[in-house]
Amino acid sequence: MDAPDGQDLARVRSVIINFASRIGNAADDEKALAYAADAGWLRADGSITEDGLKLADALMTQSGARSAFRNI
Repeated sequence: MDAPDGQDLARVRSVIINFASRIGNAADDEKALAYAADAGWLRADGSITEDGLKLADALMTQSGARSAFRNI
């Protein structure tokens, strides 16, 4: 995945935070951000790491596949 910019960057960050919130059982964004940083998906300043880009790409790609199976 190429480095996102603008609105794409916000979407990628949101995907990472939502995923971290679910698997980290985080009740708020602050805890999800900490979990994502600990996992190496975000840096301490909140910027996205290379691993975070890979994670977001995989999750966003998978999202389309899940949608297709909902209609079966």
